[in-house]
Amino acid sequence: SLSLSLSHSQGTENLDRTEYEYARLVEVLASDARADWASMQSILMRMRSDLNELQSSTVQLLEAYFQGSLGKKALVGCGTGEQGQAAQPMQWQVGNVEVDESGYSPQSGAKLQVIDLEDADWENFAHGVAELAKRQERSGRNDFEKYMEWEARNGPYDLFIDAANVAFYGQNYVGGGFNWRQVKRMVAKVDKAHPDKKLLVMVHKRRTMDPEAKTPEVQAFLEGLRRRKAFYYTPMGSNDDWYWMYAAVRAKHKGLLVSNDELRDHIWGMLRPKHFLKWKARHIAQYRFAKFDDVGEPSLIYPPAYTSCVQQLDNGAWMFPCWEPEPADAAQQADSAPGSHGDHGSSVSGRGDVHAGESGHGQGSGGGQQKERGKAPGGGPPVTKGAHGAAQQAVSAPAESGGRVRWLCARPVPAPSAP
Repeated sequence: SLSLSLSHSQGTENLDRTEYEYARLVEVLASDARADWASMQSILMRMRSDLNELQSSTVQLLEAYFQGSLGKKALVGCGTGEQGQAAQPMQWQVGNVEVDESGYSPQSGAKLQVIDLEDADWENFAHGVAELAKRQERSGRNDFEKYMEWEARNGPYDLFIDAANVAFYGQNYVGGGFNWRQVKRMVAKVDKAHPDKKLLVMVHKRRTMDPEAKTPEVQAFLEGLRRRKAFYYTPMGSNDDWYWMYAAVRAKHKGLLVSNDELRDHIWGMLRPKHFLKWKARHIAQYRFAKFDDVGEPSLIYPPAYTSCVQQLDNGAWMFPCWEPEPADAAQQADSAPGSHGDHGSSVSGRGDVHAGESGHGQGSGGGQQKERGKAPGGGPPVTKGAHGAAQQAVSAPAESGGRVRWLCARPVPAPSAP
């Protein structure tokens, strides 16, 4: 029944609804004449918190609802008119709209906002990461608890470098490997871009034992980080991903991770999707190295200036992001294009993912991996100020090779006067 479906959705705060379940709820509301607007509004607000981009089938259901007779219930009693005159009736204007790099939509007349986790979600997220990390440790060890104590004593941190990911960037060639010079240049880059943030560089202990790490240059670099309390190595047998994830989540809204890791490993499937996907969309800065010399200067690619999720704008309009995969033939052409498989780091798709056994990603540093939904593209758009306060490469939507985001808008407008 309708009431049972809604109570199931609204009364289980610790259970995340899937998009399929939300779509079925929208379907129920759209077909039941007893349904009121408050019920649909509640579902839309939950979708805003729990989901990012939607499938086309879900957006079609929402479009049909706003265009139908039941959608008009939301506008009963609303309207505009001169004082002392009856208000002019309103209707929904439904259609696809454009969104620029700042999140502004000219057709809808308002701007998309940053939608992040709620305060209670951050605490639950950090607790979940810590529990899973401790569960993954070898029996009888308490390495992660020691790290939690260290982080609490020396933090809070709000800027993090996944050192292994940076070091392996573009190293998919004979003789390539863990490159400490790339880590050093990335530290210099983020120090300059974010002087107000407290940095933490993380790497697996085995990397501090490599021959290159014993050179005077690297030893001086690491000692400088240690004096700043800006360096932590994860012990043997531990997965360093859990360590930077915990600290990044503890940073809440201010946290920013520098990494090209697409976070597809199975371990992330153990986290609540509501927490993980929202965090991933807002708190990762990707990077690339310009190969003008043997290492190159890094540039950062920040998250978009808005969140690609269901939103109600300041003017009452509702915005729905629809993920549209790229046609198979176009994807194949892009995959075979020059540079699409990386050229030792000259493009973002050069990746630099960590070798198996270090963080468990196991993809080496190959450049041909498909980009994940929500990933900022590597070139083209202008530079703007982003949510983390530094110049960022702007994107009109969190698009990627392999697809794009289409925005559907349902905007309340005055209905035409009867002749």
